[in-house]
Amino acid sequence: MLQAVVQQIRHGGLVLDAGCGEGTTTKWLAQQNANDAYVGLDISKPAINIAGSGVVNEPQPLFMVGDLAQLPFADQQVTTIVNILSPANYQEFDRVLQSGGKLIKVIPNHEYLKELRALVYPEGQHATYDNTPVKSHFIEHYGHVDFTPVHYEFKLTPELFKALFEMTPLTWQAAGRKDDILEQGLTKITADFEVGVVTKKA
Repeated sequence: MLQAVVQQIRHGGLVLDAGCGEGTTTKWLAQQNANDAYVGLDISKPAINIAGSGVVNEPQPLFMVGDLAQLPFADQQVTTIVNILSPANYQEFDRVLQSGGKLIKVIPNHEYLKELRALVYPEGQHATYDNTPVKSHFIEHYGHVDFTPVHYEFKLTPELFKALFEMTPLTWQAAGRKDDILEQGLTKITADFEVGVVTKKA
């Protein structure tokens, strides 16, 4: 998925990872092109503390606590905005993005983590996922979005499955069943995304 994202980045300027969490994606993207300046922003102070404490390689991204409703940038100062599996504020994105700049938004597709979903929620509202509300809102705001599907599977060790269980919000309500779910385990997981790209008109 990140390979698909990095191919769309407009290089040579400021790249904002909006909703960066603990910074893993920001750090990976920053390693791909030294000519870009990377900033990772998230509203969670604990996540930003983790992100900043783990930076060891050059170039080093800047990490900051911030709110998507009031981005700490002047108008038209950002070359590319990356928004991966996170909420968005399109009015603020429009304000800070330069003319010709890009917004790259990654949303889950229908089969995202389907094996984990089936294990944790075999029935009920969480048993399936529909990205239509998020995708439709994105399209309604910009009128036209170029989407690229990204679909693949990868193997899970017990350690990776435990990390996945603890990472995704999909499992937070099932924390009381954690031991039983980990005992059942999974040996593979499906990654299914749509990478949407918008270029801001002059």
